[in-house]
Amino acid sequence: MALIKCTECGQMVSDKASTCPKCGAPIVVPVTCKECGQSVSPNAVTCPNCGAPLKATKKCGECGKQIPEDAETCPYCGYSERMSVAPNGEQPRLTFGESLSVCFAKKYATFTGRARRSEFWYFYLFNMIISFSLNILMSAFIGSSMYMVMMVILCLYSLAILVPNLAVTVRRLHDIGKSGWNFLWVFLPIIGSLLLLIWLVKDSSKDENKYGVSPKYN
Repeated sequence: MALIKCTECGQMVSDKASTCPKCGAPIVVPVTCKECGQSVSPNAVTCPNCGAPLKATKKCGECGKQIPEDAETCPYCGYSERMSVAPNGEQPRLTFGESLSVCFAKKYATFTGRARRSEFWYFYLFNMIISFSLNILMSAFIGSSMYMVMMVILCLYSLAILVPNLAVTVRRLHDIGKSGWNFLWVFLPIIGSLLLLIWLVKDSSKDENKYGVSPKYN
């Protein structure tokens, strides 16, 4: 039995213990780098002393950084790798909730990177439902004092989603290898909107492009 130091209180405890008997902190048993013999955290990917790899790694499908092969979530950007990959090599599509989490919380104003179809269209569906519901409520209050209240709420919501809506559209265009400036085609009546729609429903490019790796196939 070996003794190791608790990282919280400094108490020497058995390496077999799961928690420190003095402060109750979980005991983390360090690992030894095979190259330099330095003791490092078991969660480390590379040795901070010599840079030698400590465990098998893979590339994060979002930020591209090397992370532990068994990691389900990237420690750098928080992207969920979700290890259950489909037989054809595709990553599972984002759920409705995951799409909202990415667009509202993680990438509210992120205009870099790529967004697959499920991320874009679930977010678009959510905005359509909310906007339609607010318009219905506003119509129901025509002629009353609540009409102005509902109009203000609708305007505030439209302002709140302006940035994330533009950001996810740019990332969706990046996903098929096109510049985000192509969004400006929407200002060309009919033809521009139709062209933009065709691009937005197009499947993700499998290969890595200048905007990052494919979130669907990596």
